[in-house]
Amino acid sequence: MSVDDGTNQTFDISPGSGYQIADVLVDDASVGAVSSYTFNDVLTAHTIEADFSPITFTLTVSASGGGTVNPAGDVMVDDGSDQVLTLLPVMVITSAANF
Repeated sequence: MSVDDGTNQTFDISPGSGYQIADVLVDDASVGAVSSYTFNDVLTAHTIEADFSPITFTLTVSASGGGTVNPAGDVMVDDGSDQVLTLLPVMVITSAANF
């Protein structure tokens, strides 16, 4: 893109659905996870690069009282994704009488 010498150029940065801004690099230097950046008084060539990462959630999964769940522990799930959990009860067989 071209800009006139001495002018300002603003870039708005927007992640797609399910993503967040991880970092923005201006002339190969991080300026953080900003949603907008302005080059002021442009006199030379510059670069801008945006890095995105998926939004994730942590599910803390556990079982108690006679069963198991798999996977167990902290399970990371991306925004908009599904996570299958397998629940296995403990089977208890009792005998009413001995013959």
